[in-house]
Amino acid sequence: MQRSRIIIGTSALILALSACTTAAANDPVGTTPPAATGASVTPEPPECAEAGADLVAYEPGSSYETVWSSTTEDPADLEPEVLAHAATIIVDTYTMTIVDSIDRDEDGVAYATGPPPCPVLVDPSWPVESALVLDAYTFEILETFPSLNTPEDEQVDTTTSLTSDALTTGTLLDGAAAAPYASLVADDLGADLGLEFAAAVRVTDTVVGGAYESPGGVGFTFRTNHGTDITLGQPVGSPTTPLAVPGAEGRTYSGPEWGLTAEAWTADRSCVVAVLAYPVTTEVPAWPAGYGEYLSTTVLPRLLATC
Repeated sequence: MQRSRIIIGTSALILALSACTTAAANDPVGTTPPAATGASVTPEPPECAEAGADLVAYEPGSSYETVWSSTTEDPADLEPEVLAHAATIIVDTYTMTIVDSIDRDEDGVAYATGPPPCPVLVDPSWPVESALVLDAYTFEILETFPSLNTPEDEQVDTTTSLTSDALTTGTLLDGAAAAPYASLVADDLGADLGLEFAAAVRVTDTVVGGAYESPGGVGFTFRTNHGTDITLGQPVGSPTTPLAVPGAEGRTYSGPEWGLTAEAWTADRSCVVAVLAYPVTTEVPAWPAGYGEYLSTTVLPRLLATC
């Protein structure tokens, strides 16, 4: 089974809360265009797409050495596709940052530029945990590499490790206190997947967290937060999608698969609940068909009913 690694960031709080010489190919790019070089291969750059709220941050520091950023002695040695995309960027979808911005002049010299020519919108369809070479204007994916920034398997958060962390500062609920959280999965997809209630923990006076786990490694964590006019945080580097929740407002982010968060809140912001897709072990199972929709539209409203 192919391993994947989980996007860890804001969503991990569900329980804790609290890359020459001029004679060779694949040489590193220069930081500025040499004075003797020609103009960019792109004679009239196309217009940028309209900017939006969910933009990829520009944080240069690429360790990726690719044909798209290499300089050769003879431009004729470059593939036509490389010459056709003179301006490129590299987006790391694990950190959701632009780590490199490249332009190539008509002499075939590639050099690192400053910020990319166009603002880059986060695209939820991008493959996770990857480094994407994109055309700097059209954002067409030209090549995909594994991200160099994902954590090692031993650092992957799981339902089990998150529950263990919560227990160090919280109190395990049982009996009547745990009952409202023990029926989030009924005779539906959750039961088909073998999901069973693992634990509910009172982390603080206002926060309860918990988890469901299955023998096959599929799991999720949940959280409820009661307070007064709770201020919602904005997920960093994660596109948010509005979610229709009866009697409340909601959103999803950090998806589309493992790491998916579905969140909802009451109109008066007195209760905020969330479910997160986490595996049970670091041997990450395949993503079950329909699991994201199930967590968002079935489990989340049940959790909201505990408010």
